[in-house]
Amino acid sequence: MCNLTSLAMALSYLGVPNPDPTKQYEDALEDIRVEKKLPARTTSEGWGGVAKELGVTAEFLGYDLKKDKDWYMANVDPKLREGYAVMMSISGHIVRMQDVTENGLVIDDPYGVVNLQAGEGWSYDSGNKNAREGEGTNRGEDSVWAWDAVKVHNMRWIAALK
Repeated sequence: MCNLTSLAMALSYLGVPNPDPTKQYEDALEDIRVEKKLPARTTSEGWGGVAKELGVTAEFLGYDLKKDKDWYMANVDPKLREGYAVMMSISGHIVRMQDVTENGLVIDDPYGVVNLQAGEGWSYDSGNKNAREGEGTNRGEDSVWAWDAVKVHNMRWIAALK
C-alpha cells in the first residue's frame, strides 16, 4: 500500500492528523477511500480523493519526467520550500520526496531503499527492504537518489500537496 502510506507521510508532514488514531494512518486512509466509494487507491483519483476528503489538494508538477537537477531545483524545490508535501511515482510505486539537495533527491520509501535504473526500471536489494517482522526498521527513510540515477529515470508523475 505504498500509495496510501506515502500519502500518510505527506499528510502528516502537512499537519493533518490521523483520522482514526486507533489504526495505522494508511489503514485509516483506506477506510475513508472505501467509505466514500472512491476509485482504487492506485489512482490519483483514489489517493487524491482521500486527500481531498481531508482538506488537501494535489497539484501535478508533471508527467513522464526524465529531468536533471536544474529542473528539480526550479520546479520542485520551491514547492517544498513553500511547505508543500511532494509525492512521486516510479513505474507505479509511490514515494514521498523530502528534499532536493546538491547530492540528489531525499526520499522516504515505505518499502525500502530503491535502486533507480534508466527508463522505468528499479529494484530493491533484499537487505534493503522493510519487513513486517522488522517493525521499527525504516530502511527507506531518508534515502538519497543520486542525480546520475534521477536524470535517466522516467518518473511517471510528481505531485505537490497542500
